[in-house]
Amino acid sequence: MHLIFSSGKINLTFQHLNQMKKLLFLLSFFMLSYSTIVGQSNALDKKIEKAKELIKKDKIEDAEKYLVKVLDENPEFGDGWDLLSKIHYKQYKDAKVTDNLFTNLTVTTKDKDGKEIKNDSLANSVLELIGNIKPSKRAFISTSIQ
Repeated sequence: MHLIFSSGKINLTFQHLNQMKKLLFLLSFFMLSYSTIVGQSNALDKKIEKAKELIKKDKIEDAEKYLVKVLDENPEFGDGWDLLSKIHYKQYKDAKVTDNLFTNLTVTTKDKDGKEIKNDSLANSVLELIGNIKPSKRAFISTSIQ
């Protein structure tokens, strides 16, 4: 097939036409895919904004639960995973601050006459137990995704 324009002669063969069809098909496919991804991304962006609003209202646990639900439905949503990891890290840091809360405690035991008892094994065990309380370990366990 030959087409002639005023500026000169252009040769178009069936092979060229088939290549153009393939190119147009691929271009259409990518445009449709892009619009689908952008549409889905906008919906997910709205969900992330909802989680951020919960965080601003100091409803961290609600934001965490909401994000876990969103990520169950959209496991490929990177921004959601990023925000969830930031929530978990904040929970860990907040709990880490209180790890040494009970380390400066002392227990004094007295007998029935009011005299101090030295090296009371029960008192020492209680101090050891309380000293081993680490809220950051609990925060890490409670935020683990099952």
